[in-house]
Amino acid sequence: TSGAFAAVQWDVEVYDPGADYDNVTNFNYTVPVTGFYLITTSLEFGLNLLDAVGTAYIVSIFVNGTERLRGQRMDVQVAIAGFVGQAESSIESLTVNDTVDIRVFQNSGANRSVIGNTINGFSMHLLSI
Repeated sequence: TSGAFAAVQWDVEVYDPGADYDNVTNFNYTVPVTGFYLITTSLEFGLNLLDAVGTAYIVSIFVNGTERLRGQRMDVQVAIAGFVGQAESSIESLTVNDTVDIRVFQNSGANRSVIGNTINGFSMHLLSI
């Protein structure tokens, strides 16, 4: 989606013993235990020759539908075909049943997809209670 934040639809889970991540409908992680969590994500976008100079790409962490951490904004400087990656991490104090999701923003004027490869990921780790 162009011009608005859209949730990343992570459709493959590597490790989720508590079934806390919904990879079918909401694409969010539901916090099972109150505590401090390390949240990490990385994404790669495909740039297009049609992306105008100034087109922005942003990755953000959302908690309960509210942006908690806005990642670095990447602005296209020259029209080029290629890739750009972004990684973000944050330690957050979360409460049981809080929801966490990763959203992306781009304003190219057209729909864009996250490029599927091994750099893309989203992880939640309970650090302490």
